[in-house]
Amino acid sequence: MPVAAQNPAPDDPAVLLGYFSLHQAINQAAAQDPSLRHATASMVGISDSDFGVITRIADSVISDVRSITTEASSRPVDRLAARQVQVQTGRRVAAALVSALSAVRQQLSPNSWAALHKYIN
Repeated sequence: MPVAAQNPAPDDPAVLLGYFSLHQAINQAAAQDPSLRHATASMVGISDSDFGVITRIADSVISDVRSITTEASSRPVDRLAARQVQVQTGRRVAAALVSALSAVRQQLSPNSWAALHKYIN
């Protein structure tokens, strides 16, 4: 297996999407078992309050990604334009994810940011 496939680049959009999706799923499960929030925050090395910050951002970016992909899939395109739409959609999704990561970096405490960034990458 190529090295690049084994070790994605730091802040790779696919990894970010996976992380934000996982975070959202954990938060939804925590509605039934609130101790999951604290356990997850402790495992990652972030504060409980910063878990809430990430939740807000994760919910927003996942909603944005869904909107982008829904919009792209609803556009009628001929076969020649399909690849261009796919590339543009990928760029828009990547930009939304990188923007969300930037928001996380700006809003978390320095210790939580360092722990989360290490965990994601």
